Amino acid sequence: MKITIKDKEYDSGAFTIAKHQAVVKAWNACEGKDLFKEPYTEEQLKELSSAMALCFGLKPEEITENVSVEEITYFFYGIQNETINKFNALFLEVEENFTNGSDELPNELQPDN
Repeated sequence: MKITIKDKEYDSGAFTIAKHQAVVKAWNACEGKDLFKEPYTEEQLKELSSAMALCFGLKPEEITENVSVEEITYFFYGIQNETINKFNALFLEVEENFTNGSDELPNELQPDN
């Protein structure tokens, strides 16, 4: 995913285990919240901002000072969709190789040598 802060674009890069754990922890802490009916607490917004900052290599205050609540919420939905889309693409590639008789795994699934 990408965001722009003060005319500078940032890319979240690979969704590593550390990023995944931070995102899941922050998102689960906000389960059942609504932007207006039951808004996020200050602590929850800090948790969301910290996880988002980790993903983009920024400081949490860079997120809290420059990114709207809507953009923070969008990021969490977006990262989920992006991850699901990448998984589906890998799955289709494996399925295609399997049905074509190939035993080759996609590059993303190759074991490290």
